[in-house]
Amino acid sequence: MKALEDFIIRDMVEDDIEKVALLEQSIFPTPWPGEIFARELKARPKALLLVAELDGRLCGYLVARIFAETVHVTNIAVESEMRRIGVGTALMKECISRCFEKGVKFLRLEVRESNIPARRFYEKFGFRELELRIGYYSDTGEDAVIMVAELS
Repeated sequence: MKALEDFIIRDMVEDDIEKVALLEQSIFPTPWPGEIFARELKARPKALLLVAELDGRLCGYLVARIFAETVHVTNIAVESEMRRIGVGTALMKECISRCFEKGVKFLRLEVRESNIPARRFYEKFGFRELELRIGYYSDTGEDAVIMVAELS
């Protein structure tokens, strides 16, 4: 089994966009197209885009937007066969570390109400449920749980 230290977490680059978009399509019912990732790359330093690699293979990514003292985590995804071995943890730890260095005070995200494993994952990083956004997801009409973590 691979350990957390086996993953390389690095900044996403333009050459990663196609792989990231393919991974996005394989996971989400309404995936972002590659153009959105390209646009987010151009938004740096107001955007944080990370990828996780294991043995040279892109196996996960995280995208976040920086709004002064708050960072909105918009996407985090891990290849299905690479889940539960620390990829998501490595991505989130790197995101939190970078946010802390920038003086960010809050992390914010939304997650499908039915996605209990993701909600429990975020709780491990100090996220708490703040509110329910009714009918947030346009593909299914499912509600979103808004979660916030305070960095200290």
